Amino acid sequence: MKGKNNIVTINKLEGIGLMRLYQFPTVNLISIEELLCDSTEINMDLSIRLSPKQTSNTRNVFQPSIHNIREKKVISDFVLKYSSDFNVFAHRTVEPELIGTASRYSTFYASSLYMDTYKDWGKRAKQLVHNSMIVPVYGNRFLLSAIEMKHDSEVDRKAFLEVFSHLRKIPFETYNVEFAFEKGILAFSELTID
Repeated sequence: MKGKNNIVTINKLEGIGLMRLYQFPTVNLISIEELLCDSTEINMDLSIRLSPKQTSNTRNVFQPSIHNIREKKVISDFVLKYSSDFNVFAHRTVEPELIGTASRYSTFYASSLYMDTYKDWGKRAKQLVHNSMIVPVYGNRFLLSAIEMKHDSEVDRKAFLEVFSHLRKIPFETYNVEFAFEKGILAFSELTID
């Protein structure tokens, strides 16, 4: 968790653990070892993802991953290919109706919380933003009265505020998270700090 110059960095896998500690709704990790050793077939679509073992570059969203997978051979090959450089982890594939990212950035004078939402994974990959929100932050005060939204939508505002109710618990001045709403239920899938 310590990075360059003793600055705290948190990779994806550590971030999921931290979100559990803060009681965020998050993806449930599945043991890949138990999954591959079990003689029964996999009965759900899985996402197999990578988290850097080193403390640098914790927020690489272009790391390989596989989703909607049930074949043990494909999972095993993926683990063999990447496990020397990455922590490989698995969870049930999320089928979202809304995907989002949130980032808090700080400057010398102030900071802001930026949230973007996307309609699906394809639009997320192409950075085709559905809606955006900016919340100014002064010290530890989030100025909700000064929220700026790209499109004024009551549905999006409710989603943003539900996500925000969890983000305000994060004690770091900078971070990145990824979240999704599936059947109206919020789940965080990533928290990184670097």
